[in-house]
Amino acid sequence: MVISCSSYGCTNRQQKGSSIQFHRFPLNRPNILKKWVHAMKRKNFTPTKYSYLCSEHFGPNDYQI
Repeated sequence: MVISCSSYGCTNRQQKGSSIQFHRFPLNRPNILKKWVHAMKRKNFTPTKYSYLCSEHFGPNDYQI
């Protein structure tokens, strides 16, 4: 299965050796999921367990250590 970014207009695909990371949608965290979906600006998008966003749509402050 090819992992690709769900963001509108993004053509990033998972490739060996790439520095781009892919993150699953937080389906079990409704408050955060709502923010992710809203930020994508896609109409009628409902993420599934097979949906991903690539790291290019996150800033350094979006990650927790």
